[in-house]
Amino acid sequence: MRQELKETYSAIEEAKADISGLYALQYLVDKGVLDRSLQESIYDTFLASCFRSIRFGITEAHGRGIAIQLNFLLDHGAVAESKAGTFSVNRAKIKDAVKALTQDILT
Repeated sequence: MRQELKETYSAIEEAKADISGLYALQYLVDKGVLDRSLQESIYDTFLASCFRSIRFGITEAHGRGIAIQLNFLLDHGAVAESKAGTFSVNRAKIKDAVKALTQDILT
């Protein structure tokens, strides 16, 4: 796999780890293993973490992986930017977008 993906392998691997971890947390909430009160905070924390990670730049694998994820979520309306330049999670779309991105990356 690494040979086929060449220079994109590391960024895709980082994106896979991040987004599948987020998907897994939601799965555990849905199954009652984790308290439902965590559902909102996991997505808010993930979004904040995106900006922390991307500040290192997209020349680094984790920064590129986060850029992939953030762009996907923005394109699918799961994350929105306000006119003031702030970002927020769209609660109605985030769960499906995370599932879709996880599926895309894993397949």
